[in-house]
Amino acid sequence: LAALGPVLALGLALAGARGAGPEAAHDEPAGLPELPELALDDECLASPDGACGLEALQLRGVRVDSAKETVAEGDDEHGEDDEAPAVPYFYAKRPLVGQEGEQLAARSGHSLESCEDLCDGTKGCQSMTVGQGAEQGKCFAKSQRVTAAEQSSTNGWSAERFVTYYRVDATGSGKFIGRSLVADEGKQLSASSVDSVSECEQSCERTPGCQSFTLGVGSQWGKCYLKDKRVTANEEHSNNKYNLARFMTFYKAGFAPGPPSFSSDYERAKSCTPAAIITSPQTCQQAAQALGISPSRPRIVPPEDGMLPPGCLVGPGLRNMAAGMWYNAAGMQTGFFNPGSDQPVQAEEGFELLCKKKLFKLAAAGAQCPGGADVTDEAMCRSAANWLKLQEPQGVAADKMWTSPKGCFVEPGIWGAPGTLKFNGAPMSFGGAAQGVQFVCKA
Repeated sequence: LAALGPVLALGLALAGARGAGPEAAHDEPAGLPELPELALDDECLASPDGACGLEALQLRGVRVDSAKETVAEGDDEHGEDDEAPAVPYFYAKRPLVGQEGEQLAARSGHSLESCEDLCDGTKGCQSMTVGQGAEQGKCFAKSQRVTAAEQSSTNGWSAERFVTYYRVDATGSGKFIGRSLVADEGKQLSASSVDSVSECEQSCERTPGCQSFTLGVGSQWGKCYLKDKRVTANEEHSNNKYNLARFMTFYKAGFAPGPPSFSSDYERAKSCTPAAIITSPQTCQQAAQALGISPSRPRIVPPEDGMLPPGCLVGPGLRNMAAGMWYNAAGMQTGFFNPGSDQPVQAEEGFELLCKKKLFKLAAAGAQCPGGADVTDEAMCRSAANWLKLQEPQGVAADKMWTSPKGCFVEPGIWGAPGTLKFNGAPMSFGGAAQGVQFVCKA
């Protein structure tokens, strides 16, 4: 302690006193300060001394490069913390907690960012006690896992001079993605104080027109500003260094893979005709690969989200799973999806459908359709007629239903005349692919 000086020694002694024995009775410290009235849609004032802080927001464990938006392992001068979370996180400010846990390390005369580095580099550190006012610059790394709901300290002397910073998962629910503060945040819709990323997310989802939000971190933790701007990962970051170090942007986790690869068989679209809906996870993966989407393997849409459009989707995260490829099997069930309908299937906001471009094809004369590709619905047979530029299908005469091929097929014409599209909906048929008959198959 002598090396750290008598002032730090006094601070350490007080910190030790806070962790041992009953605390003196004092009024509970106030919670997060009320948000000031915002001027010109700017949520923080310019730094008085021009020292604006970080060039890019430091998410603990990863750095978000605000120019390129690439994520790489963060450099840590104190060595790797084996117990660091595998997900990006930042530190949130709150009143001093009553239970601070074991003191693991101490530092004096440094910035908040340096204190965060101390905690990151100290094995077992989960939170920090940081001095303010007369105790500015004092930092104590602690073992206690802290939340916003933790009971505050009742030691009035300590609560006035120290605050707690604790780790907050930056990923939220997966419906929004965190990135460095954007230069153009759009119109501000509302401002509030929150206790978690998810709370700000939920506020945005409840607010008409909200497409993104600005969230305070570190010393500005809990300030939530809802915005109408549709933001992407490649958006230019703010050049206000003060704001950049204290706020981050969260945007809706839609799918933005860049220019898609061209495919003659599949396309990404906001709507599909029912016949173009992809009806198997295997085909969904093939479509993603053809369109250059990676990872291409779809996850099954959770049953709770089964009212999403049927088939192959790409879009936001669901149920704490990241954004990407989805296959909605529940939406394919009878009553939800009619493949023979003429009404297009619409993608919901934030999602896109992967659709087939080639909906129908004619099998070779005398050959059957591949398994599962038969057209067994008369409405779908009519859709195929339109797609293949054939005349409307004719019904099969009643006396020939049991001997004619079943389903949708083209019967060859006589003496070189064009063939006739027919549909046989008999429950059973003993007629196979007669010579010259071409079945209409789903592509």
